[in-house]
Amino acid sequence: MIMRCGRNILFHSQKRALHPVRGVSKRSFAEFSGGSQRNSSGFFAWYSRRLDTHPITTKCVSAGLISSVGNILAQGITFYQEKLSSSDGEVSKEEIWKEFSIDPAQVGRFAFLNVTFVAPVLHYWYNFINRAFPGKSAWRVIQRTFWDEFVFSPMYIPVFLGGLWKLEGTNWPKIKSMLMSEVPGIIIAEWALWVPTMLVTFRFAPVKFQVLVINVVGVVWQTFLSFMAANAHGKEEKHDEKVNEEVSLYLESYIGKETAHKGCGQKHPPRENSISHSPGQSYFRVEEK
Repeated sequence: MIMRCGRNILFHSQKRALHPVRGVSKRSFAEFSGGSQRNSSGFFAWYSRRLDTHPITTKCVSAGLISSVGNILAQGITFYQEKLSSSDGEVSKEEIWKEFSIDPAQVGRFAFLNVTFVAPVLHYWYNFINRAFPGKSAWRVIQRTFWDEFVFSPMYIPVFLGGLWKLEGTNWPKIKSMLMSEVPGIIIAEWALWVPTMLVTFRFAPVKFQVLVINVVGVVWQTFLSFMAANAHGKEEKHDEKVNEEVSLYLESYIGKETAHKGCGQKHPPRENSISHSPGQSYFRVEEK
């Protein structure tokens, strides 16, 4: 699911013989290549040649650029929403955007993971399923989409998010808690966006438009993914604040009772407080000795 930056160029990864994902013959591909060469001055012709000669490098660079754009958009959306909610709508949009600044470290982490992990993994994965289920028939398209979305993505998404949060310095217990909280919703969003996208792209999109379609959808997905990854930290912080507040209320209540008992001259055996809590839990106990 995730990080479909690599999708945009997978259709060019197999230059010779039959192109399984395209379902075209050598002759059709030769005609397409010839058309690209006749228009060699265009960017897409140059890009197509780079995909044929240096597929992994081109995919990695594309993944880094697309993920960076998505992350910057997500930062802007998050900043805008926070400012708008904190100001109760009293601040104009122009004033909000004047305060916005890009976090280069966040962009760098996201791009780094897409370049070093996402693009290479998707390159080999799509080559595999295209060889395993060649052709452009409806049944082959459904098979590839099923394996991609319902087998590969549920395993791939947690690895990506866990790696991203680890790069941010999050500890493993917190990463586990965040994954359990966020991954189900992200996988559902993945299915909602990419299942119809891949069905339509594999089945109906002309070859020359497939790259464009997947690139556009990839930017939207990267924006959503960055937004969800950033929001997961906010949810955990709010949870920790709630736990701390409960601890404070308990301590205030307990200390108040102890003070009242002492004021009444009552004697109590010595007690040791053992208050324990962990993320995802709010429980307290008092051990008497």
